[in-house]
Amino acid sequence: MPGAGKRLAQVATLAAKGLWFHRRLTLYQMIGLAAVLVPLLLIAGLKNGFIEGMLTQLRADPRNLEVIIIGNRSLDSAWFQTVSASPAAGFVIPNTRSLSATITMANEQGGMTSDVQMIPTAPGDPLLADLPVPTTDDAVILSEGTARKLGVKAGDTLRAAVQRWMDDQDQASVRSLLVQAVAPENLATGDFAFVTLHLLVLTEDYRDGGIDSINAPGLDAAALQARSYASARLYARDLDQVEALAEAVERTGVSVRMRSQQIAVVRTLDHGLNWVAGIIVLLGMVGVACSIAVSQWLGVERRRREISVLRLIGLTRANAMLMLVAEALVVAACAFLVACIVFLILSPLADSLIAAVEIIDGPICRLAFGQFVLLFAITVLAGGLGALIGGARVLAIEPAECLREA
Repeated sequence: MPGAGKRLAQVATLAAKGLWFHRRLTLYQMIGLAAVLVPLLLIAGLKNGFIEGMLTQLRADPRNLEVIIIGNRSLDSAWFQTVSASPAAGFVIPNTRSLSATITMANEQGGMTSDVQMIPTAPGDPLLADLPVPTTDDAVILSEGTARKLGVKAGDTLRAAVQRWMDDQDQASVRSLLVQAVAPENLATGDFAFVTLHLLVLTEDYRDGGIDSINAPGLDAAALQARSYASARLYARDLDQVEALAEAVERTGVSVRMRSQQIAVVRTLDHGLNWVAGIIVLLGMVGVACSIAVSQWLGVERRRREISVLRLIGLTRANAMLMLVAEALVVAACAFLVACIVFLILSPLADSLIAAVEIIDGPICRLAFGQFVLLFAITVLAGGLGALIGGARVLAIEPAECLREA
């Protein structure tokens, strides 16, 4: 083993001296390979940045996790248990008929807004991740638009009224609610009020004539769970699970649609661009391998006498081939390093040219460290393969050739 290590060190020294002696040709070869690699890095960077940027934007909006039930249904407790048990389900809560979920709200000065849509909520609601979720029927979270219309803020009190037609007359029930928080407009656009499921059920039962007031005690937790509901709010655990949750719900016979149709579009686009980028990178690496193969082939012819002398003083065929491979690997590695430097210089320019389109936020042309490592490994592998092909002629060089020429 010590002898093998010494021999490898000698081969490495010979490769380094060979590259330095032919440094001008080595430099030209590095520049040529870098010119092939830079477009490949830019294409891979644009593909990665575009897709990752779109996915980041989709992940940043929790509304994209929602799976929406089409129409009104009759969903019992068994249905909710089945859907909640799905690994893709992140948040599941019953919901009433949309026509029964509206309420009129007024502030203490008499300002009023009608047709505020009530949304049932509970701990774990992805739309209210950073807000205090209402845990009592007297608390409410208003959308920013509703709070602006009423001129209220967190900590204020307002009155909520529910109307119905019964016994040939208009009736109404009023309840005081505390504004616990205001949801930002990017989470709830329009007039919305996040309330407990119990309060929402109270308003539905009042409209249906089941109770006399929305201030009634209503159902207990067990009765709420055993009740059938017309709909539900469904959210996946993460963006990758939205389609799986939609499929799990449809298997129960309930038709749904995803809030963000962009998810499927981005997935399809990612798949297609992966193929395109993969083919381009493959062709580029074939070009790298062919370039090094031709260079090594011609290099062997040019250095035939030098290699013959080395063979004469003890260099084996395997070590002669290893020397050429080592030279090719160094050239490929240095060319990749140069290409990376050029990529880092050009990527901000590409971002500035595409930024005017405003497709995504943040840099569009980017590569992760792991992707640099992968492309480096592919480049070096292509260089080594090209050296093996182009340097095969070195195996035919005999030590006696230098003596015959002398």
